[in-house]
Amino acid sequence: MEKNYLEKIEGLNYIGIETIKPYPYNTKKHSETQIEALVKLIKLVGFNVPIVIDKDNIIIAGHGRLMAAQKLEMKEVPYVKKDNLTEEQVKIYRIADNTIAESEGHDLHIMADEYKKILENVGLEEFSSLIGQSEQELIKTISYSEEDKQIIEDDITKVDQVYTHKITCPFCNKSFEKKKEE
Repeated sequence: MEKNYLEKIEGLNYIGIETIKPYPYNTKKHSETQIEALVKLIKLVGFNVPIVIDKDNIIIAGHGRLMAAQKLEMKEVPYVKKDNLTEEQVKIYRIADNTIAESEGHDLHIMADEYKKILENVGLEEFSSLIGQSEQELIKTISYSEEDKQIIEDDITKVDQVYTHKITCPFCNKSFEKKKEE
């Protein structure tokens, strides 16, 4: 089932991993579980997403992929050099690359269906290690149903109808209570 993860992809540029420098103030944390999941995924499907670097070869996006490549003892990785960005644009890109992806949830009903299809051919333990989720999380997702979705949506609607919150003015420090209108 493993792919030759060292196989180069036509059209991509490659760079020696020793010339890439991690950004020392990277806000994204990478657990050992996540790196191991990336290693397994790269072995399975190849190294398909380039690391994005700035004009000084400092990582903008791809710290986890670099760590996985190092574990795999890869000599080169695909990269994209963004040498046309200002320092401010680079900082925004670094943060946005992670926060935008994390800001939205998933359609759990579709995810449950996709997981079930995958598990027809891949064991629970293997699939869990490939995507960096515990087996309990996978089982919880698989058991998600349309009925669960409706219950959650109904609860959110009920909460929204009576929800109030405090707003503090950043200029005068005065607090106001705002009630969500029905």
